[in-house]
Amino acid sequence: MGITINPKAYFILLKVLLSCRCPVSDKTERKLIKYYKFNSNKRSINYDSVIKFADEEGDETVFHRLKDFCIWSVNDLRKGYEITVEDVLRHFSSTYHWNVIANSLHSSYKKVIHIPSWFVSHLLLPVKFQIIKNERQILFLMKNHSFQLNNLFIPPNLSISRNKYYCVHFASVISDISLSQFEMLRQQIDQIPQFHLFCKDIKEINYLNFQRYGNYCLFCKERYEAYFK
Repeated sequence: MGITINPKAYFILLKVLLSCRCPVSDKTERKLIKYYKFNSNKRSINYDSVIKFADEEGDETVFHRLKDFCIWSVNDLRKGYEITVEDVLRHFSSTYHWNVIANSLHSSYKKVIHIPSWFVSHLLLPVKFQIIKNERQILFLMKNHSFQLNNLFIPPNLSISRNKYYCVHFASVISDISLSQFEMLRQQIDQIPQFHLFCKDIKEINYLNFQRYGNYCLFCKERYEAYFK
């Protein structure tokens, strides 16, 4: 039956891709997004076709890793498997994803590999919007850690409310999420010992001048608006 993916899950996956400097060429990126737009109204999307597009970049892309992450727990793939929103959220907040980040250090810019905010931003962070002194602030909230995220890109079709929960990847607000999904992200991240060590040194992350990338909010905005208006 093959592997499929829920359209919302695929859209979240693409928005994570667009918020990161992943090693995927513009040509492949356009194919992946065009495929989403063509199939977005369907109940499910054929993920095997997604992998065929991603194969043009080799077999180590985020699309391949998501597939591996999901099927490891499947008992009988002959029955098929649909990748859900929860699968995507769990993947980008997992120790598996964290270890991928850590293993890429040999090719990272030497001046950022010791900076906590650079590591932390790679994860899908559960956040809430709050109004403090008449200003809207975005807070990452864990039991023992909290810090503020400044200058984030918010997609124009995403409504913001203090009564909702959201997830953030780098400088982009990716999606609103349910309370149970919010708690799931927190629980996944809580399993990463190094994350807690890094959080002790973070009070805020400002994406207007983020490490060597400069205005990362603008980067996310331009990336998103190149495909979605």
